[in-house]
Amino acid sequence: MKRHSIVPVIMFHSVGLEKHNWVFSHISEPLEIFEEKIYLISKLGYNSIFWNELYMYMKGGLKLPKKSIMLTFDDGYLDNWVYAYPILKKHGVKATIFINPEFIDPSTSLRPNLEDVWARKIFFQNLKPAGFLSWTEMREMERSGLIDIQSHALTHTWYFSSSKIIDFHRPNDGYVWLIWNHFPERKYKYLTEKQEDLVRYGVPIYTFEKSLIVRRYFEDLNLNKALADFVEEKGGASFFTHSNWKKILLDFTEKYKKHNKINDRIESEEEYKQRVYHELSFSKKIIEENLNKEVKFLCFPGGGYNNIVLKLAKEAGYIATTLSSKDRSTFRNKPGVDPSKIKRISSATWCNLKGKRLGYAKPKYFISHIESHKGSIFHKILCRIYKLEQLFMRLL
Repeated sequence: MKRHSIVPVIMFHSVGLEKHNWVFSHISEPLEIFEEKIYLISKLGYNSIFWNELYMYMKGGLKLPKKSIMLTFDDGYLDNWVYAYPILKKHGVKATIFINPEFIDPSTSLRPNLEDVWARKIFFQNLKPAGFLSWTEMREMERSGLIDIQSHALTHTWYFSSSKIIDFHRPNDGYVWLIWNHFPERKYKYLTEKQEDLVRYGVPIYTFEKSLIVRRYFEDLNLNKALADFVEEKGGASFFTHSNWKKILLDFTEKYKKHNKINDRIESEEEYKQRVYHELSFSKKIIEENLNKEVKFLCFPGGGYNNIVLKLAKEAGYIATTLSSKDRSTFRNKPGVDPSKIKRISSATWCNLKGKRLGYAKPKYFISHIESHKGSIFHKILCRIYKLEQLFMRLL
C-alpha cells in the first residue's frame, strides 16, 4: 500500500527529433516509441494528473487513484504541439509543459500537426516539428484540458563563471548558448537556422555554469575582438584544421594580456540575486499574462538551483519546484512529505547497461521503470531482464 501511494513524475523533452541535426538530439524520443508509451499508460489504467493535484495530494488534502502519474515536458519544443499533443489527446492523457518565454515563437497561426495528417489535410512528411511553441499553440492545448503550461524560468542558458579559458568558439563546437546570449531575439530559431557563425570564431569560452546558479563573468570585449581578428586573418573556420590551433590562441591571449589592460568583472552578489529574481518572476508574469492563468510551479532548467535560488523562487510566488535529476535521495512524491518539491524520473529514452548505451529502451521497459521507482522488486528484476534481452539482441 505504501508503494501505491507514490506518484511518479516522468520527464520528457522532445518527440520525433532524434535524427535532427542539433546538439541535444539525444533528449528526443522516437515518435513510434513515444506513442507506444502513451498507449501503454492508457491501456494499463494509469491516471494522469497535473501538478496542482499532486501538490494537494502531497499536502494531504486530496485523494488520488493508486496508479496516478504526472507527465512533464521541458523546454517547450514545437514537436510537443506537432507530435506529442495529438497523441496525448488521442489517448486522453494529461501532461505539463515547462516553457521559457525567451524561446517562444512569435507566430500567431496554428502550425500543422498530426491531427491534420489524420484528417488528410497534410502529408506526414510535410510536417515541420523543429522549433518552439507559440502562445497560440499553448492556448489551444490548454483549452483541451489535457495540457498545463508552467514555468521553466526565463532564459534557460549558461553563463561564464570565471576568467579561466577552456576553449575557443569554432565550427561545430556545440556551445549553442553562446549565440543565445549574444542574440536572445533569435533563440526560437536555433533549431531551424545555422547560427554558430553569428558569433565570430576565435572568441574565448571560459568556464561556465547554468545561469541561475552562477555569478556571471563578463569578459573583456577587446580581447574577444583581437582573437576574432587574428583567427579571421589566419583563414577563419579553416584555421581550426591546424592540430595546434588551441595552443596558438592561448599563446596569443597571454601575449595580449601582457601588453593590454583586461577589462572584465564578475557580478556582485546583489546583482546576481536581482538577475535571478527577474528570471523567475518575469517568466511567471509573462506566462500568466499570455495564457490568462496563475502560474505556481517552476521546473529548474538543467536542475540548476541552490539555496539562494530556492528562496528567490518562493519570493517570486512559486509554491513548488522540481528536484534535480541528480538527486539520489529516497524522496518520493506521496502524502505527508514536503509538497514544495517534487521528484522526477527520466522517460527511459535509452537503455543503458553498466554505463554502456544499448540503444533506445523498449516501451515495456518504460512501464517497469515507473513501477521500480515506486519500489516494486518485481519490476526492478524485469528492468534488468529487459536490459539483458536488449544486449543479447544487439550481439546477434
